[in-house]
Order: sequence, then structure tokens, then C-alpha cells
Amino acid sequence: MVKIILVTFGESKKILKITEEDGIDSLRKEFFHKFEVSNCEEQVIFQRYDSVFEEYVDIDEGADKLMAIITSSESVS
Repeated sequence: MVKIILVTFGESKKILKITEEDGIDSLRKEFFHKFEVSNCEEQVIFQRYDSVFEEYVDIDEGADKLMAIITSSESVS
């Protein structure tokens, strides 16, 4: 089954599609491809919106609405 996920990165929002069996590694690959992030060795952290706490929280597996954060000492253009 294909899972459709809305991902926000900076000011951009894109829809990523992965299968439920693919997991977080496939989500990372799809993220780098869709957002055209190249030469990126940084760690990507995906977060989901938690309506109870009204903020984004880190996840280890896929969710329906995510925010991507690249942690690095260098800026990404």
C-alpha cells in the first residue's frame, strides 16, 4: 500500500509517496530527490505534528504530516 506524506522543508511543501514496507530510509531517499538536496551528508530528522502538545515531535517511522530538518554546521541553499 502506498503512503502519501506531506513534508515541509524550509518554505517548501511537497508530497512524498512510499510504501508502508519501505520505512524511514526510503523516506529519506525520496526527500533528497524531491527537494533536490545534493551533497548532503547531514542527518535528516523527520517530525510529525502532535496535536496534544501543539508542536512537532521527532519520529523514527513514517507519519501522515511531517517536517524535515537537516542538522549541519553548514547552511543548505
